[in-house]
Amino acid sequence: MKTFPLQSLTIIEAQQKQFALVDSICRHFPGSEFLTGGDLGLTPGLNQPRITQRVEQVLADAFHAQAAAL
Repeated sequence: MKTFPLQSLTIIEAQQKQFALVDSICRHFPGSEFLTGGDLGLTPGLNQPRITQRVEQVLADAFHAQAAAL
């Protein structure tokens, strides 16, 4: 996989990617839920904060990937 140099985007392409990211955020964090302070500490069985897991899902969706890791 070639990762550099990064390919430039037009302003329209950049806006479309930004809108896709916001759309993914809204699907995973409905209403004003994305404005909360999140959660602190680890969720038993998940071994990470639940919000972290949801943000990873947002990023995976936005980048059309199976998964993402923070």
